[in-house]
Amino acid sequence: MDKHIRKLIVTEFERLLQIQMPEYIRDTSAEMPRGWYLYSKRLPKVSLFLVLVTSPRDNRFTLEIAWSTTHQFPHCTSFGPNEPPGPQGLQFRLSALWSGTGADYWWRVSEPSVGIVQAQVGTAVVQLTKYGVPYLEELARLQ
Repeated sequence: MDKHIRKLIVTEFERLLQIQMPEYIRDTSAEMPRGWYLYSKRLPKVSLFLVLVTSPRDNRFTLEIAWSTTHQFPHCTSFGPNEPPGPQGLQFRLSALWSGTGADYWWRVSEPSVGIVQAQVGTAVVQLTKYGVPYLEELARLQ
């Protein structure tokens, strides 16, 4: 991914998180692959995670969500929320919550334009607030 585009994506994602989900903070406690950005919300019985994943090969990004009862990022990607959790919790692509086929959805950024990045990241955050956050909040409520 173009470094300038990556920076625009991360900056816009963090700006929208601050506005819409300020309880999720940047988390550097877990070792993440290059181009992966972790945000967490720690509750008494469970930690909730959002992950911005930028592609190392092309100008696109995706989102993952995760949860853990050990308060450590689970590092165990599964295909969706119906998979059995690992010993530390569960991690999966956000698109598993709305895609009936389990499709792996990525948002493309065609050029290093602030307007294009804002539109794509904005669309991704809408999906996050529509599907990911309600899933995580319900999971936390049941703990």
